[in-house]
Amino acid sequence: MQVNPSGQPLNNQALWIACADPHGNEDRPAWSQFPLTLQAAGGAAAAWTRVVSTASAQSCVEAENKRWYAVSIADGNNAEVNGWVCDHGHPLVELKSPWDWPGFDVLNLQASVSDMFARALYIADSGTPDEIAQFEGSFANARSDETIRKLEDAIDAQGQRDGKITAHELQTALGKPWLADRIDHLIVRYESEWGGEMSKWDALDSHMHAGLPVWQGEKTRIDVLRFWSGISGVSGWPTSSNVYHFHPLGLVGNFRRTDFQFTLAMMQHIFPSASVATLQAAMTELNTNIDLFKLDKPLRREHFFAQIRREAGPSLAVHDGESLNYPPDRLKLKFSYFQAHPDEADLYGRTAEHPADEQAIANRAYERRNGNGDIASGDGWKYRGRGLIQITGQTQYRLFTEWHRQNSSGWAGEANLNFLVDYALVGEVKYAVRSAAAYWINNRMYETADHGAAEDDVDNITRAINPGLFKHQPGHPINPENMNDIVDRRNNFASIHNWGGLK
Repeated sequence: MQVNPSGQPLNNQALWIACADPHGNEDRPAWSQFPLTLQAAGGAAAAWTRVVSTASAQSCVEAENKRWYAVSIADGNNAEVNGWVCDHGHPLVELKSPWDWPGFDVLNLQASVSDMFARALYIADSGTPDEIAQFEGSFANARSDETIRKLEDAIDAQGQRDGKITAHELQTALGKPWLADRIDHLIVRYESEWGGEMSKWDALDSHMHAGLPVWQGEKTRIDVLRFWSGISGVSGWPTSSNVYHFHPLGLVGNFRRTDFQFTLAMMQHIFPSASVATLQAAMTELNTNIDLFKLDKPLRREHFFAQIRREAGPSLAVHDGESLNYPPDRLKLKFSYFQAHPDEADLYGRTAEHPADEQAIANRAYERRNGNGDIASGDGWKYRGRGLIQITGQTQYRLFTEWHRQNSSGWAGEANLNFLVDYALVGEVKYAVRSAAAYWINNRMYETADHGAAEDDVDNITRAINPGLFKHQPGHPINPENMNDIVDRRNNFASIHNWGGLK
């Protein structure tokens, strides 16, 4: 079924169209019936309870008081499953008040400190063969504890449960929303480090070997912190130091209703010419990493996208690298190399007689700049501008690699990526978004964004991205082409800020 450019059904039937584009000027798909139905509900069920905030999830309305929400769950093998659920009548789906505490489990951690420490040594394979053999018993004891079993069930894929849950695995799991739910919804009862007897810490002495003197000092510090017994007479204070421990984000997240999420409608407002596939890929990366990317405040999001709108354009252009398809006159105006070598601008620039030699242009325009080598190194072409903020030059690709490795705990299998080698990856949507975030963070532009919404604030962020735009001779104005770029970024910010859709 189709609708005409004025939005009227071609056959006078009531139709469903995408709410993201109610006023488009082209024919577009429409449906005579709501495209999601409970009769068609099926597929994999979540292996664990998945709690989704209805305030922040992408949704669409089927009828009054009947809404569908986009969700990500995981099956029994921890494989991600994406789909839609309805808040009324959907099997295995319930609409809950946050006061219902959905998805929380109360557990007791009864494994001893000694067993837990020996378990960690066994997992790390830290010790002599005889010690590792001794540690195996403690590992088995700890593995039988209900808390450790719960963590193993939550994180290890089906058929791979070996009990060796490491700190790195926990950190990686917390980067995946459907796994993080399982961990931050655990309420674990165990003895507080502020109470208990010192004997549980003394039991670790035999494992310390040469580090025993340092450990003795640490035990002195622990002993000073044990205040529980000293205030046991305070009215209402629990006499036992076995208390319930909550994950703060899991607890607060159950009541917090203001989590910001980018939606397709928002992205299409800013990038009206972009494909849905590109916007969805960018949204997935942004929504998973809003806090990491320092996009957790409205002004930060507005300033960030004002710059991206200029850098990547209305189509959110993500491709293999910046276009250097310039005629000779533009090359002489834009790059100092071709100002000094005008004959080469005529040789390599686009003319009626021949296309631009973009590789030759890049290797000359960017030679010995931003960490690049000479023309023969080919660095100018390899490390040409890529990403949503066009990072350019070997130095920027190295800084992105370093940032990516430091923050890759939630990106399974990507910890060792080297963008100096795999530079073309920065042209893919996922890494294009991350490279922009790395540049935004490394240059502390989010702090500048916090200052306000004045033109000077926009210009200061623009300077961090492209300081060359502001270069001019004393007594002379900024050249018109650069001024147009500066003004466009100001206008982008004003438009996004006044729209208010990223609040």
